[in-house]
Parts: sequence; C-alpha cells; structure tokens
Amino acid sequence: MRAVKDNREYTLTTDIEKRLYQKRGFDIFDDEGKLIAYGAGRTVPLEEHLKLKEENEKLKEENEKLKKEIAKLRKGAEK
Repeated sequence: MRAVKDNREYTLTTDIEKRLYQKRGFDIFDDEGKLIAYGAGRTVPLEEHLKLKEENEKLKEENEKLKKEIAKLRKGAEK
C-alpha cells in the first residue's frame, strides 16, 4: 500500500500505518494504484456544494419526467 499527499508518498506495510496516515490526510492506494481510502479532513467549498446540489435537483426532476414519459410510451405500445 501507499500513502500519498501533495508531493509526499510513503510505502505502508500494516493496517495500523494505513489508519495513521489516513487520519493525517493521506489518500491510501493499493499496490496496483487503485484508491482504497480518502484522507481525513477533506472539505468541499460551499459554492461547489451548492452548485452540485442544484444540479442534483434538476437531474432528479428530469429523471421523473423521463420515467413518466417512458410509462406513457409503454402504455401506447401495449395497445
């Protein structure tokens, strides 16, 4: 395993090391380079959060409209 933060990278051998580095904000990767866990203390700026929240609401509304449209089309195809 590897712990990575900014320009620092450490090789980890135990789960205890993994937990310690994760608490210090390091992202943990397996030997193949796949992300296992994010480091603690990550934050998202409020502006970005609100933007994503608004986008999420729009997509939910669009999803509901499309589900209704699909249901109408299926009813029409059954006749």
